[in-house]
Amino acid sequence: MTAVLVDKENVQRTDWSVDVSPATVVNLGVGEEIEVEVSLMPADDVERGASFLLLNLSADQALVTSIQRDVSVEIATGAGGLFNILPPAVSITLVVALLGAGLILARRMKASGALVDDGASLVAPNTHTNPDMLGERRDEALDLGTAVDELTSGEVSDEEIAQAIMQSMDLPSVPAAVPKGLPPTGMPPKANLPLGMPPAGMPPAPAKTLPQLPLPAPAPAPVQPAAPAPTVAQGPCCPWRSSRRLDHGTVAALRP
Repeated sequence: MTAVLVDKENVQRTDWSVDVSPATVVNLGVGEEIEVEVSLMPADDVERGASFLLLNLSADQALVTSIQRDVSVEIATGAGGLFNILPPAVSITLVVALLGAGLILARRMKASGALVDDGASLVAPNTHTNPDMLGERRDEALDLGTAVDELTSGEVSDEEIAQAIMQSMDLPSVPAAVPKGLPPTGMPPKANLPLGMPPAGMPPAPAKTLPQLPLPAPAPAPVQPAAPAPTVAQGPCCPWRSSRRLDHGTVAALRP
């Protein structure tokens, strides 16, 4: 007996090893049976694809019969482990029980844990021996003078000044935009003037004239002030002085 592995084109494949046991049969009587084992072992670089196994039985170098079987490569996966051995219902129950036990254990550990005050770790060591240090740290934490100085010492830009001036000015209101389109339908229509001429018995009213206003009076001329009268000299006067006054047309009173 011979075994050959061929592909679809009847070409013998060399990436498979074929073993037939037993290879020869001797003195097989009529009605007797014998078991033949055929082993196929693919190589590491075997190509995937369908193949055909031909098992030929010959006697005296003559082919008696031939048996054909399909052969292919299948990717093997591991089927071991606890969950593959147990039934699916038992596996699911076991997983749920493990999760519940872990949750209960975590809650108990959280409830029995000691709480640590984080404030103690923020205080410097040996702080209780120096009470003044706590007061200094509190004053430094509550001192906002530096922050206030930084906020109030900044410069005012020109844009901020212009914005403050614009807000303080009373600017005229912007006229409302005239709506486009026709007026609303709810507004009353304008009164239409009657067609044709006015009635014949109604004379037109005379046009009103403006009253004549009086002309403004001329302004009076300013009065010139009169010349002051000459003053009469008092006391004795000299002869040359009295004669001088007579020459100018003035009257002088001379004492005896």
